[in-house]
Formats: sequence, C-alpha cells, structure tokens
Amino acid sequence: MQVLSRDLEEIVTSPQFINMLLNLDNIEVGIVDREPFVKHRKRCSGCSDCLLYRRILKVKEMIFDETELVEGITLGQAVEMRKCRGIDYYFPNGDEIRDPETGEIDLKVYVFLKNQDGPTNGHPFTDQEIFDYFKINQSEAQKFKARYFPNGKNTDDINMSGLESIEYYKKKFNRPLTRVKKRVG
Repeated sequence: MQVLSRDLEEIVTSPQFINMLLNLDNIEVGIVDREPFVKHRKRCSGCSDCLLYRRILKVKEMIFDETELVEGITLGQAVEMRKCRGIDYYFPNGDEIRDPETGEIDLKVYVFLKNQDGPTNGHPFTDQEIFDYFKINQSEAQKFKARYFPNGKNTDDINMSGLESIEYYKKKFNRPLTRVKKRVG
C-alpha cells in the first residue's frame, strides 16, 4: 500500500481529478472510428490515439485500488462511499414505500429518503421526487404530510428519526447503503 503525501493527496482527491478519472471510459478515441475508450481498448492493441489514455488508466487503477487515504480505506472505496444515488438504488421495485398489509405510506421509508442525498444536487430527496418515484398522487401526499407533519415541514422530526429509519432500512430490505468492494489479502 502506498500512502500519499499531503500535496499529492489534495490533487488526487480533488473533485475535478476524480471526475476526469471516473469519466475516462467515456472519452471518444480512435483514429478512424471515434468510439468510447471502454469499447476501443478491447479491440485496439495500442494506437497512437489511445496510448496516453492507457497510461492514465493504469494510474487510475493504482490510485483507486492501491492508494490509501487512511488506514485500510483506498481512494476508490472512498469515492464509492461518497456517491449519491437515486431513489431506485434504495428501492428498485418502486412500491416499497407502501405497507403491504394496509397500503398506507410508510413513514420510515419517507424519512429514510429525506435523510439521503439525492444524485443531482447532493441535497436530500424532495417530497416531489419521492412522491413522483412511488407514483403517489398529490391528494394522498397532502394527507400523508398533514397526518405526520401537521405544522408544515418539520425538519427536526425528520432528522431525529433518521438513524432509526436507516436501521429500519437495513433490517427490512437487507441491503447495504453503499457498495464497497472489499480487498482480500
């Protein structure tokens, strides 16, 4: 394992550099047929157009898989943990917000999503995003909000029950919150 110096760590962990490395596969290369690097490198043995990107790919693998930010956590693992996911990552079926017995909106699922960062802006999911994803009409959404949050938006209630909703999610849906590839050996 290699531990980075302070200056190099700032560059390597900068959002711009990470973004460039994460989008490396989408860069179009090829002398004749322009195609994404991920497809091109499977067929090409090393044309002049993609040689530089192949070297950057090796650096990416080294940085993401071998460079430790702190003891035992690589940069790749840290990037994976920081990713903001869409609602479909947590609830892929689109019907998990409803209690199967009563058909009511499950408050804990709602609170769980209000405590997760959305993929577009890094802020918690909005009511509109949640209700649209689960196909809950405006009338039912208003009744739900009036029942559980009679004084309007009560962020203290949402924040206080956030940990409880995360534990509920882990037990009921038996899925990790982030996918982190573990190193063996």
